Amino acid sequence: MIVHEDDRGRRQLQRAAGDLARIVREVSEPRLAAIRLQLAGKPDGATWAQLLGVAMLGGVGFTMSLFIGGLAYSDDVHQHAMRLGVLTGTLVSGTVGYALLRIARPIQA
Repeated sequence: MIVHEDDRGRRQLQRAAGDLARIVREVSEPRLAAIRLQLAGKPDGATWAQLLGVAMLGGVGFTMSLFIGGLAYSDDVHQHAMRLGVLTGTLVSGTVGYALLRIARPIQA
């Protein structure tokens, strides 16, 4: 597959956005389902924004994405694009998670 220069940036952004969405979904959906099904309760004093912020911070662990991406791509062009996408996704995830936790106010009891 031939990748043109103008496609590389788009692919990196797609990879970062995909990683971010996947991580948030994988971390938040089971918790949300357990709370909705009344199998678990929402932590006392926690807001939904705080729960989402914690889910976003789950995106900081990127070692496995780098490992799998290294196995998936053998050429340097794709490996560099993959690394940049993973690192960008990690940076965005950490930043958004931090911002959500700073902005979200705890519930006053």
